[in-house]
Amino acid sequence: MSMYQTFAEVYDRFMNEQTEAFAPYVIRLLSDFAAEAPARVLDIGCGTGKTAIALAKNGYRVVGGDISHAMLEKAVQNARAENVSVCFQQMDMTCLDLEWPVVAVVATCDPVNYLSPLQVPLFFTSAYEQLPHNGLLLFDVSTPYHYQEEIGCDSYCQLEEDAAYILQTEADDSVCTMELTLFTQRRGGLYARTTERHTLYLHAMETLERTLYNVGFDLVHVYGFGTKDKPQADCSRWQFVAKKN
Repeated sequence: MSMYQTFAEVYDRFMNEQTEAFAPYVIRLLSDFAAEAPARVLDIGCGTGKTAIALAKNGYRVVGGDISHAMLEKAVQNARAENVSVCFQQMDMTCLDLEWPVVAVVATCDPVNYLSPLQVPLFFTSAYEQLPHNGLLLFDVSTPYHYQEEIGCDSYCQLEEDAAYILQTEADDSVCTMELTLFTQRRGGLYARTTERHTLYLHAMETLERTLYNVGFDLVHVYGFGTKDKPQADCSRWQFVAKKN
């Protein structure tokens, strides 16, 4: 099954605690680097729209893009529930073609980890081409340390009254494979079982920095996520900020 299809139905219930930290941090970084509201921003890999909605609530004009139609449907529902205007569109982050100019492209909660080493330069180039002079690219990446040491090869599960998932992971030097088995309750008390397989790539910090510079970005900063400090060796997530020169 394609990634984030059935899981889109319950993504926010299971992942809300993990994703709620992204929007405040991104908003702070945008302000720190002079991309303040009401600037237009692209949130690519927007998922169920939590970051996009938070940006809109803070005065930004937001385009939310994702390759998963199911996640976008959930994002539209979430925006309506919050009475927030966000333009959600299905798009491939490796070949962006926006109708409106944006001052920043943001990608939160691992979209770049879903890109292979061959796809990463395509995304950086595509984002670069959509940005004006001094435009910003902000993205986070789960680190090799996170996948190899914190996740590794293991099984995880989470249960709720009408849904549950089991996550089995395997990690090596280049990829982390996650097999997600989801059980959702249907009418009559029966449960539907679906399985999704996710492949996430381990990227070296130096390679990402070099690729950004090769594409044409300047002023590349790398922080330990949630801070403006240099990442430590046991950092779980890096935050990149790149400016188009």
